[in-house]
Amino acid sequence: MPSLFAVVPGAINITEYELEGGRKQLCYRVRAEYPAQSVLDTIKWRLKQRGWSPLLEDDFNPSLPSSHVQGWDYYEDHAARR
Repeated sequence: MPSLFAVVPGAINITEYELEGGRKQLCYRVRAEYPAQSVLDTIKWRLKQRGWSPLLEDDFNPSLPSSHVQGWDYYEDHAARR
């Protein structure tokens, strides 16, 4: 698994996917109460240790603040389920 991924303690069903253009995606489940602040803090810390920093604006909608700025919001994904 590439070192850029941040897997938190207690993660289960860890699956890595290869996407178009050589991109990779990692999916896993973690049991934590919303908003799972300890999980988010662990991911942020691990990514920061690797030189990453959060985006201030949404990558797909640059005029909108990112979730790191405004916090989490409800989003319903209507894509095909796995």
